[in-house]
Amino acid sequence: MSAPIKWLLFGTILFVAVITVVLWMRTRTRPDTAGTLTGTVPADQSFPFSAETVLAEKDRPEYTVFEFEVNSGDNPQVDLTSFILSSKEEQNALAGDFTFQTAEADSTMLSCENTSQSVTIDFTKLPEGKLTVTKDKPATFVVLALPRAYSGLSVTFTGTPIGTRTLRLDYRDGVPITFPALKRHRIYGLSLPSETNDHQTH
Repeated sequence: MSAPIKWLLFGTILFVAVITVVLWMRTRTRPDTAGTLTGTVPADQSFPFSAETVLAEKDRPEYTVFEFEVNSGDNPQVDLTSFILSSKEEQNALAGDFTFQTAEADSTMLSCENTSQSVTIDFTKLPEGKLTVTKDKPATFVVLALPRAYSGLSVTFTGTPIGTRTLRLDYRDGVPITFPALKRHRIYGLSLPSETNDHQTH
């Protein structure tokens, strides 16, 4: 596991919110010999879909994985109803059917079809009908993506009382963060903006 790397996230709907996040990256062990893996990353990863269950059932998980820890920020409580991870680049689809060919220990080839540039979690499908977070009791959830590197990603949260908020996964200078393929990226300490936080922060 590499050392934590800190960055800031910038909002794109009504405001640009600067958020300090810790990114930890854990490398995946590649197979020693050539092989072909096939699978599907669903665009809807809502309950009862469990990314952690899928990963636990795989001896060699063939995904790029994002783990988010979210708290309510300055809000006493936020009831989240949906989360979307999206890519602005068409060639960087997040979901779809794929064939993953490992030619050598250090090289891979990926082909995809029926792709989507976003992955959605509908928290209304949880038994409680929402995902409740506070400052002291954050929530953690995992999102699977196709086994490729990514940049230019954004996350969108919808809930009460924040409405809909979108954050770009960029460094402070606006350069998109690059997420290497086949690693687990832990994005912790993500604080949701308040309902009235529509100003820009630099």
